[in-house]
Amino acid sequence: MGAFFLSIPWFVPILSKVLFGNVVASYLHKRMSLGSRLPQKLVLQFTCTSVLAIGAAWVLDQLVFNSTTAPVVALGVANAWACHAQWKAHAVSLSRTSFFMFGNGALAMLLTTVFLGEVQIVTTTLLMGIILYFGAALLLTREDLRATGTVPEELDPIQARQFYRAVATYTLVWGVANFVVKYLSVEEVPVGTYLSAWYSGSLLGAWILKWRVEGLRFDWELARSDMPRIEVLSIAIIANLASIYWAHWLAPQLVIFPLLLVADLVAPAVVGFVFFKEHRNFSRAQLCFLGIAIIGGILVAFTQT
Repeated sequence: MGAFFLSIPWFVPILSKVLFGNVVASYLHKRMSLGSRLPQKLVLQFTCTSVLAIGAAWVLDQLVFNSTTAPVVALGVANAWACHAQWKAHAVSLSRTSFFMFGNGALAMLLTTVFLGEVQIVTTTLLMGIILYFGAALLLTREDLRATGTVPEELDPIQARQFYRAVATYTLVWGVANFVVKYLSVEEVPVGTYLSAWYSGSLLGAWILKWRVEGLRFDWELARSDMPRIEVLSIAIIANLASIYWAHWLAPQLVIFPLLLVADLVAPAVVGFVFFKEHRNFSRAQLCFLGIAIIGGILVAFTQT
């Protein structure tokens, strides 16, 4: 089975990640984030994903919990907080959230260069892409934080502050987690072992989060209405992370990550614009900043590949 997956062209798991992680999961995340009781929804989601991951690991004879997987479980606990932050950001703006997803990969690339020695030569194109992206991100952030909320295109000032706190939270957690994915794939930890540890930790973290935010009581009527979407979302999330892990087996980090960055930057924004009409919540200047950031991300991707 391992030989089969290693024989697949490296771009196939990238396409799989875009479909499941950037289109299906983004759409469902936005729909779910607009309701109430987000911690309860996270508990339900991670219950489904942990059952799927542990079941797959058992079938593959990869269900192992030891000192190697302990850091993954710990990161999984932190992942619950990052997911809660991302859902809160999605409730404000899915397309804005995708705009800042570059930060996760940028942090992971920095950690990879420092700790794994995958050094990338800085070229003029790479430097230009980085400047364009971060310059546009700073301009959009400034516009949002200066907004008064008096025109339709602007965020409410309180919303803006909540949004950027959420972005900072998940960027830090997932930047470190993406680096750990690469480190463990280098160490040849089986994908079933990784996923079962990750989602077991995420379920534990979701319960802790629910206890802290909502208490332990469940709204079962709401849970029943949420379950069909949560089941589909859980399958999409498992497929997304498995695709990322699979891609790391087939190509170096500095080939894979730039493409993942562009997918994270572009695809959810398209979903937000098409399905949720979020383009109405951007001024012309902010749409221009978004376009510049996308160009910057693409330049970085072309430089890396």
